Amino acid sequence: VVGLTLALALVLSFLLVLARRKELWLMHCMGTPGIRAFGSIYFEQIGLCLIGAAAGLALCRALHIWNETGLWQTGLFVALWLLGALIAALIGVLLPDRREG
Repeated sequence: VVGLTLALALVLSFLLVLARRKELWLMHCMGTPGIRAFGSIYFEQIGLCLIGAAAGLALCRALHIWNETGLWQTGLFVALWLLGALIAALIGVLLPDRREG
């Protein structure tokens, strides 16, 4: 179960960010530098991921189901989520979607 969850973290973050290629293309058309477009997409993912992880850890602490293994698994989930988002954001900036519509 843990392996599946970690794999989903990587794949889902990649797909969610990659689905925003049209947005990246629009930013490119409006003259936004690539690094700024990348930062806009990636730092949004960092914020959302950290807020979600902190909320989950706080809930575990409140329900007294806190342990060191869960902390490491959460950290690994965050790392894989951000890795997937990083790869997709780089692909989106370097190879923006140029299709119409």
